[in-house]
Amino acid sequence: MADFIRRLTPALEERIQRNHSLNIDTFIIPSPYIKDEELEKDYEHSYVWEEEGEILGYLLVYSNPERSRFHLYKQVTSPFGRGKGIGSAFIRRLASEVRSDALLYLFVWEKQQEAVLFFAKKGFSVLDRIVYRGLVFIHMVCRASDLKESEGGEETSASFAEELGKTRHDARKTIRLLSDMVDRLSVDNCHKIIEDINRETTALINMLNAYRDSVERFHEVNIKALLLERILPFIELSPVPCEVKLIVKGRIPEAYGPYLDYGRALINLASNALDAIKEAGRRGKITIELKEEKDHILLTFADNGVGIEPERLTPGEDGLPRFVGRTTKGKSSPVPVTEPVTFPKEASEVLGTPFAGKSVKSIKSGEFGKPASGQGIGTRQIFAVFGKENIRVESRLGKGTRWKIRLPKKPPGDATFLKEFELRYREFTELTEQLDREPVTSRKVLGPFIWRHRKMEVFLWDLILHFSRYHNIREIFRTFLSFQQGYLTEEGLREYVEGLRADRLEFRQWLFDIAVRVRNDQEYIETHAPFEEYGGILFKSYGQATDRTVIFTMDPTTGRFMATDRKLAEHLDFVPYLKKSREDLLRGEFSGDVSDPKRPLMLGVWSVLGEEDARGKVALVREGARSLLRMGIKREKRLGFYSSTFVQGATDLNTYITLTLGELADMPDGELERYLVCVEEEWIGGLASD
Repeated sequence: MADFIRRLTPALEERIQRNHSLNIDTFIIPSPYIKDEELEKDYEHSYVWEEEGEILGYLLVYSNPERSRFHLYKQVTSPFGRGKGIGSAFIRRLASEVRSDALLYLFVWEKQQEAVLFFAKKGFSVLDRIVYRGLVFIHMVCRASDLKESEGGEETSASFAEELGKTRHDARKTIRLLSDMVDRLSVDNCHKIIEDINRETTALINMLNAYRDSVERFHEVNIKALLLERILPFIELSPVPCEVKLIVKGRIPEAYGPYLDYGRALINLASNALDAIKEAGRRGKITIELKEEKDHILLTFADNGVGIEPERLTPGEDGLPRFVGRTTKGKSSPVPVTEPVTFPKEASEVLGTPFAGKSVKSIKSGEFGKPASGQGIGTRQIFAVFGKENIRVESRLGKGTRWKIRLPKKPPGDATFLKEFELRYREFTELTEQLDREPVTSRKVLGPFIWRHRKMEVFLWDLILHFSRYHNIREIFRTFLSFQQGYLTEEGLREYVEGLRADRLEFRQWLFDIAVRVRNDQEYIETHAPFEEYGGILFKSYGQATDRTVIFTMDPTTGRFMATDRKLAEHLDFVPYLKKSREDLLRGEFSGDVSDPKRPLMLGVWSVLGEEDARGKVALVREGARSLLRMGIKREKRLGFYSSTFVQGATDLNTYITLTLGELADMPDGELERYLVCVEEEWIGGLASD
């Protein structure tokens, strides 16, 4: 995240002052010199957070000439940057760049108790209180060395239950702050406070939409409001001189998709346009048009920037234009092609050039005095969010570029189901890229990669379940399991998939493509992420499947396991691949977030062959509990016992009691019998399903 932090400059400060989402001063100490008249604005230790040209937050600091005292005068986060950890990142950066004995201090309005708690957690303590113009401000101080210590811990991801609680907490906090602002409203300060109320209201809406995206990825999105509230201000505040024209043809319905991804994709689109205009060296013109068509909304985004070479508009091996994901800024362009390119008539109407219906040859980079504009990972995100089949890019080098993007309207009935699968498929095949085939040892890289891989695996489960109408899905899963374990070739899998019956032909292609990507990523993880170090992430990442029961078969000695959806397999299906007898393995299941201690995890065995064997099997389960603890599962996680599938004798594991992983792991051998129970006579020698 530190890659987004830049030092504040006068030019950036001027942009901030024109941004109503960032330029606030209602509830801060009016003067930075209130405690120390020697202070001066310190650009070296003031920072901005900038993503794709959009400023999402800043920290303004004043310091004395000796750089021994630092006043954290303003720390502001945009409504569109809440939840990114921007404030914490600023504090970490500041603490790392000042002397360890430097004194840091700030003032917080007493009504902003959440801000007081935030800084207290960073190591600040309350020194005194100051009354200024009827407002009480809390004076907080901290030594830089103490701040560094408080920031030294490793961040952990929140569970789904914790995320819901955090969202509720933050929403209530914002509502309380809005109430306090309304209480302070007067004739003298109404302009400033109303601006703050607008900003905090936008932050609240953005926060709730972010949580909505996490539980319901695809829903209605007001594109017109998104353009007005985020994209137009972003262009207006850019240092690139630009004229913007927004055309809305008729009443525009809401689009259907992920709110946050749509917002980021549009920012990337605007950022690319501004970069191209800057390279062209002329005053910019951007035209944005929205209109409703039969089954979609058409978004047109045109600029008069430097343009893209025709050869880079042609599709590459991945089906995307060759300019996608490959920046050429500051570099010479590829060798130009000489094939003529015909531009449609409507292209000239937006780009303002007289080449409608004519053939023009590509123009070499440099003929207009500028290198061709390039697009990097941000452009890949645009194609991933909207889909390559829904995007048309028209461009003429030296004249400009126009994007035509079809946005889906909310589909009725079964079409909604198909659209969600299509969008999920695009997410994994277009947005995400596999890691380079070089060894990567950083948990910051491999951790998110594993979580994304697991999310893709869950999507594979859903694709397999789609074929349940005509096929035995457990047979399908066993075939894919054989492929993932290297016993079936890619060609063999393709032949098998082509023989499957489906209501929609595209599901067969999606099933094959995702299965191949899952296996490739799995091989990479097995090679570069040692289980001893990453076992916890590998296990916990299945908690993303919140709406289903996950079964797993585990080697209790090593902790190695294999897992899937309960509908797709039986525990016994994994035994051959773990290369041990089933009597030496455990079978288990869980549902929902693994990190939530209140959600019980089940462990058990296949058979219990008498009293002595029962004691050995409960010891085996204890070994499994210890392995789970080594993997980072919480000690307070609730644990229950599975019913054994075959019992011969009068003793079995007691399935009517629950305990915690920690309790079982710490249990000495002599007390393990407390978890055994006498079996009813009629069940002796009985079988239970897996």
